[in-house]
Amino acid sequence: MKAMLNSGEIVQLQKDCGCVDSLHSEHVPHWVHMDRVDRDLNRQYLDRPAAFQVFARCELVRLRKKAANMQAGNIDRLIQEEGDVL
Repeated sequence: MKAMLNSGEIVQLQKDCGCVDSLHSEHVPHWVHMDRVDRDLNRQYLDRPAAFQVFARCELVRLRKKAANMQAGNIDRLIQEEGDVL
């Protein structure tokens, strides 16, 4: 996975943890992987109309964490490459 930094530079992101997970690509930082896991978990609330507000709150938390991680890394946007699981 690549990322465009705030400076416009494009960089290759690296795995930064020792997690052993068959779905965790070797080419993404832990926070990118966990963002996908959280997103998938949050989608379970979409199956129940009464839980839509719970989904919305959980997604807000997820997106705030993602934005904080991107800001900390000076990342403007993520660039998905073939084989990346997002």
